[in-house]
Amino acid sequence: MRRERLAEIGLYAGRLVTVLFLVLFGLLKFTPLETEAIRPWLTFSPIFAGLVKALGLPTLARVIGLIELVIACLLAIRPFWKVACFWGSILGALMFCITLSFLVTTPGTWTAAGPAPEATFLLKDVLFLMLMAWSAWEARPMKKSN
Repeated sequence: MRRERLAEIGLYAGRLVTVLFLVLFGLLKFTPLETEAIRPWLTFSPIFAGLVKALGLPTLARVIGLIELVIACLLAIRPFWKVACFWGSILGALMFCITLSFLVTTPGTWTAAGPAPEATFLLKDVLFLMLMAWSAWEARPMKKSN
């Protein structure tokens, strides 16, 4: 019983950290400094390059920030709405997969010595991806038995 309780506490702590991270960086997407910081990731991404041209970088950054804030809200309401947390976890996992793709699509990300300093920031998303998988598993909708 004790082991299950520790796992539950770990998952809730992990969700809380993820929510705080997403709120912080989601709000930062509305600032010019963060908008410029994400420019290389977005302009070289096959997923976002066309959107940068169509919407402009500031607008796209705000849309991404809004998505991060929505995901944070879906994760945060787990105690009240389990299914919303499930879908927030799925969206979070998708988002972290996309950010990890920047490691492959952005030139200069890898050097002979390993990841460039800017790229090491993205490596934390491996942990967030695993946490979102765990969160989705825990919050998954279950069929009710008769």
